[in-house]
Amino acid sequence: MIFVVIPVYNRIAYTESCLQCLRRQTYPELLTIVVDDGSTDGTSELIAEKYPEVEIIRGRGDWYWTGSAYRGVERALALSRSEQDYIFMLNDDLIFSETLIQNLIEFSIKHPKSIVQAAGSWSDNKDIVHYAGRSINWWTAKGTFIHDGEKLSDYPSDYKVRSDTLTGRGVLFPIKVFKEVGNYDLRIIHRGDPEFTKRASKAGWSLWVYFGAVVYSYPVEGKGNINERANFKLKDIKEYFFGALSSAHLPTMWRNARTYTDSFFQAMIFFICHFIRMLFHFIVRLKLYGD
Repeated sequence: MIFVVIPVYNRIAYTESCLQCLRRQTYPELLTIVVDDGSTDGTSELIAEKYPEVEIIRGRGDWYWTGSAYRGVERALALSRSEQDYIFMLNDDLIFSETLIQNLIEFSIKHPKSIVQAAGSWSDNKDIVHYAGRSINWWTAKGTFIHDGEKLSDYPSDYKVRSDTLTGRGVLFPIKVFKEVGNYDLRIIHRGDPEFTKRASKAGWSLWVYFGAVVYSYPVEGKGNINERANFKLKDIKEYFFGALSSAHLPTMWRNARTYTDSFFQAMIFFICHFIRMLFHFIVRLKLYGD
């Protein structure tokens, strides 16, 4: 059995499109768990009416991604009856072919003790690599997105690449991972996926991105969290460094540094370097005058 866990919030059109893709999957043994963290756009009601096979867990709007993922995994673990089960973490703003899960399962069987993520591309340009893993320097915090902007067609369909962390955008976990490593860290309010996968890597699980399975993201609309803004005002600095959805959220940066590194000293160096990079990102976009 594969338990598909999808955290959602107020993206009813994306959620339904994702569920349609899941309905078309060739792999037969799926149980989908949608964790709706307080949507007000009718998401849960639509799912209950049109997708009765989907289990819904409802929150009140304060779980964010990590809390939603945690509760979805918790439910999957309670329902699981086999050590051979899987948990498939999926974002709702993705579309994919009917063989996505089958291809990931076949990869996982051939590569024991592995966690595998589908390669990412764009819905409007399906030959461009959007995500193929990330390489991170564990001292300087410098990260490089692997093969970013390159062509998928330049690589064979069975191409795979190791990554230092993985996201939640189409990742297949043997259920044993959660039994060995634990669940997502609820202290990391949002984006708990890199910390968890690094924790799993330290426990001996290999992290892969596989080009034989691809998920497609919708074009960026520029309406996301604060990090996507073209310019900042000085008053934005609080939200930038302490807003729950910001990738510069300082408490999360510190917890990640502790997991990513092997000592308190190394964590301090990593955290300082990461902070300087994020501060520079803010300063170069800071607009002191005008609208």
